[in-house]
Amino acid sequence: MATFFAATSLPHFSLLPAFSQATSIPAQTSPVSSNPSLAQTQIAQSSDPQTAPTVDATPEPTTTTRTLTEAEVMAVLGPVLWIVGIVSLLTYLFVSYCLMKIAEKLDVPNAWLAWVPIASLYTLVKCANKPGWWTVLFFIPIVSFIIAILVFIAIPERLNKSPLLILLLLFVPIIGAFAYFGVLAFS
Repeated sequence: MATFFAATSLPHFSLLPAFSQATSIPAQTSPVSSNPSLAQTQIAQSSDPQTAPTVDATPEPTTTTRTLTEAEVMAVLGPVLWIVGIVSLLTYLFVSYCLMKIAEKLDVPNAWLAWVPIASLYTLVKCANKPGWWTVLFFIPIVSFIIAILVFIAIPERLNKSPLLILLLLFVPIIGAFAYFGVLAFS
């Protein structure tokens, strides 16, 4: 009966707390703690309490995660934000310059409005030879997509370019917008 108790109950009470806690099990600590069936066998074989293997009741050290401080987040994201900001500024400068050149080619009055963020939409609409109130349509969610397609098709037609070839350039990620405005402004 003592062997049955040692083989079934004792290992359960001595090994359960180590595995029931939310801890990570180490990769290879010892044959007894990494293999529960081996631990049960060794406990069942030793009836002498002095030669019985001891099970450490202290939990294994666990790895913890911590959140980054605001300074650490800025140290990581700072260079990324600088790069994104510089690329955005260069894109804005290029597109505004190209739109101004397109407006000058088409004799659109006030071509300098291409440099003003919302007024550049007015210049874009005027380059397409559409009424100025179409600028408001750019702020209506689904309508703006349709208006943008109509405007981006009309501008190359006014410059005697193929609208389908230029429209395809818009669907090439990143490079398409640069190619669209660059071809229309400098050719």
